[in-house]
Amino acid sequence: LDNQAYNYVIFNKRNPVTAMTISRGCPHSACEFCNSKLYTLGKIRFRDFDAITKEIEEVVFKYGIPEIFFRDQCFTANRELVWKICEYIISNNIDITWRASTRADFVDKELLFLMRRAGCYQLSFGLETCSQEVLDVNNKGITIEQGRQAIEWTKGADIETTGLFMCGMLGDTEINMKGLLRFALDSGVDYAQFNSFGCDPGTPIYEKYKAGQVYLLPERIAKRYEKYSTLKFYLRPKNLLKQVKKIRSLKELKLLVSMLLDLFCYFLRINKLECSRKT
Repeated sequence: LDNQAYNYVIFNKRNPVTAMTISRGCPHSACEFCNSKLYTLGKIRFRDFDAITKEIEEVVFKYGIPEIFFRDQCFTANRELVWKICEYIISNNIDITWRASTRADFVDKELLFLMRRAGCYQLSFGLETCSQEVLDVNNKGITIEQGRQAIEWTKGADIETTGLFMCGMLGDTEINMKGLLRFALDSGVDYAQFNSFGCDPGTPIYEKYKAGQVYLLPERIAKRYEKYSTLKFYLRPKNLLKQVKKIRSLKELKLLVSMLLDLFCYFLRINKLECSRKT
């Protein structure tokens, strides 16, 4: 495979980039909407430290890839393991940048500063909603305040933040979704990913929905707020200027234009789908 084909502009610091994991599963594994329990049985497993470091060495020294995207559901679930990985990267002077996803209740200041020294430049958090009531009814296991605190600590460690949000989840209302964009902006996240809620077969919420025990907003409404929030967040002049400043070559400019065109086409497809459903 041509590693040079794996390029991003919006999030990445360097290209090409590859993905890896240090764990499988989630330490919480109780969210009503999560489908991970279908293949992890509600447990989390961690890879051996030596296997992780050998893969990092292979990525960096054999293939010359300068960046890794850790795709774990909760990268910092095992604090001791993450600490060892960071110390390994620092002590061996491995020149690499990386980003990951985790939960707001699984970070602390000391760990975040060490992660930054080890090359971490961005963390994603599943903040989901601006309503504590919605978090509770979906068994998310965090509070709005924990989400804000995690963002503050992470930015304090000079690490970028991405907020992951959902439109139309269990207990959601149009009032909540109207306030979601403002919540994302006020939280101070550098990036935001808005998704319409998916009710996957096998999840606790699916079984309740199928039995008529709960009500979910129509998908078309959730899609509308997903589109609205995404466009409003990323088309802000401040954000557009930030992305332009990150461009370092003609290749990256072409990538950015291509991504913007893909985003535009995506929303055109959503509009077409909404129109077809209305008719």
